[in-house]
Amino acid sequence: MKKHYFLAATAALALWSCTSNEVDNLPAALEESNAIGFGTFLPRIPQGYGAAAPKASNLTATLLQTNGGFKAFAYYTASSAWSSGSLSTAPDFMDADVTWATSSWTYSPIKYWPKLGSNDWGKVSFFGFSKAGGAAASYAAGAVPTITFTTQESASAQVDLVADTAYDRTGGDNGGMVKFNFAHILSMVGFSAKLQADYADATVKVKSLKLYYKVGTVKKAGTYTFPTRSTPGGWVPAEPYFAHNAAGDQLFSGEATLSTAPSNLCGTDKYLMLIPQEITTAGDMYVELEYSVTTATPDLTVTNTATINLPATPFGLGKAYTFIFSLTLNPVVFDTNIEVGPWGVKDDIIPIP
Repeated sequence: MKKHYFLAATAALALWSCTSNEVDNLPAALEESNAIGFGTFLPRIPQGYGAAAPKASNLTATLLQTNGGFKAFAYYTASSAWSSGSLSTAPDFMDADVTWATSSWTYSPIKYWPKLGSNDWGKVSFFGFSKAGGAAASYAAGAVPTITFTTQESASAQVDLVADTAYDRTGGDNGGMVKFNFAHILSMVGFSAKLQADYADATVKVKSLKLYYKVGTVKKAGTYTFPTRSTPGGWVPAEPYFAHNAAGDQLFSGEATLSTAPSNLCGTDKYLMLIPQEITTAGDMYVELEYSVTTATPDLTVTNTATINLPATPFGLGKAYTFIFSLTLNPVVFDTNIEVGPWGVKDDIIPIP
C-alpha cells in the first residue's frame, strides 16, 4: 500500500557540559634555577559532539599548541595576596607570548621565581588566554584585567577562546611550574536533526541548513573580566551586531539521511562561537532547513524548505548547546468508520408478449 507523508519540523534545545580533563605533555624541567615553567590543562570535548575537535568548534590542549599558543601576564605582590586594588596599570612581572616547542611551552625572556629571603618566596599571580582569534588583554590600575574579543561572521571562520588565572603562586608550588587549567569562556552552539519516530516506506534527508540573524539582535563582540577569588569571570557583550546575511550562513550542505538518533549538521568546523549573552526574543536567530521526503512504490520525492525560529535562549559562559530539529511525518490514513449506502432500487417493466 502506498503511503504519502507530510513533514513538520520543531526545534528542541539540549545543553551539554564539559566532564573530564585532558592534560598535555608537561614541559621538561628548565636548567636555570627557579625558572618559571608552564603546564596546561583543557576540558575535553563536551559530550554529544563526537571525537572531532576542530579549531572552529573546540580548542583542545593539542590544538592550543598548534594554534598560536597563549598569552601569559603576571603581577608580583611580594608577601601580600593578590588584590586588584594594588595593581599597576600594566603587568609588572611578565607579559609574554607562550608557544609550544617540540615538548614544552617556551617564552622569552625567561622569568625566575622571586624570593623575599632565604626561605620565603614572593607571590606572583598569573593570567592566561588563548591567542587564536585576535583576543587582546586590557589593563587598568586598580582593576581586574580584561580580554576584548570579536567573533567572526561565518561559523566556519570562528575560533574557541579559553582562559584561566593562577593566584598567589610561588616557586615552592608544583615544582616551580604554573599550571593553567584553561576553561572555555564562549558559548558553543551546534545543530542536529532527527526523526520523531521510525516511519515505514519513507526516507528523509536534510539537504541544507542556513542560519540567519535579525538586524541589531545578536552581538558579536564583548569584554571578558577575569574572575577573582570571590567573583566569577563574566562578559559584557558589545556592538557590533551580527549582520543579516540575506543568503544565510551555510552550516550544512549535502545529504544527511535521518533516523531517530540525532544527526550532527555542523560537520567538524561549523559550530557557532558566540559571546555569552541572552537572546530574549524567539526568532532573533532563525534557520532555513531544506529537506526531502522519499516514499516507495512508486518512488516519489518531495523537497521543501522550512523556516524555523530558534527559541529565546540565555547563552551561558563555557556552555555548549545543541538545537535538535525533530521531524514528524504524518501518514495519510483512512477513517475506519466507513458507511455503506443502501442499494439503489430501479423498477423495470418488462412486457410479456
